[in-house]
Amino acid sequence: VKLMTDTRDSVRNSKMSAPITPASATNTDDSENNRNRNDVRTVGAEYLDGRHGRVAHATTDNPVQAIVDKFTLNADQSRAFRIVVNHVLGLSAEPLKMYLGGMAGTGKSQVIKALSAFFESRNESHRFITMAPTGSAAALIGGATYHHVLNIVDIGRDILDSNTLNRIRQRIENIDYIFLDELSMMSCNDLEKISARMCMALGNA
Repeated sequence: VKLMTDTRDSVRNSKMSAPITPASATNTDDSENNRNRNDVRTVGAEYLDGRHGRVAHATTDNPVQAIVDKFTLNADQSRAFRIVVNHVLGLSAEPLKMYLGGMAGTGKSQVIKALSAFFESRNESHRFITMAPTGSAAALIGGATYHHVLNIVDIGRDILDSNTLNRIRQRIENIDYIFLDELSMMSCNDLEKISARMCMALGNA
């Protein structure tokens, strides 16, 4: 039993200390990248708690830690917040596809507010947008409904002329991070509409 425990601890420690290498640095085959773009990848604790790369330990002059303190993020909230922060700071070249779940009242919206403050502190609010399925949910996080941003009409027929697509494109073409709140209120059909509309507006259909 002791041998198994020692082996397990050794493997775990080696994984935790291994540097995080973007997939683009180890794989130059575009077709392989496309096949693996939705793979789930295990990262070390350094990536989650901010010790890896540009996000330093907590100090009085650390703006990231200052935001964590300002919004009183707990350990789980801080971990989710720092995953996005590390991605913004260039620790991964891959698109960030992240699901932040939890029961009502666990502080998911608090993480969004902290991220909004982080982008604002960098004068990069234009890179981040929050959307929700209802006006009240959007108002709570300082965002907008996806119906408004993407000009999606649930009742009746969408009118998609060139002017409409241009307006949508202007709203999202410089956005790097989109956060969809209240995902439990949305159906698979809603998500398909959002994806299709963004592809049409950006010419990726």
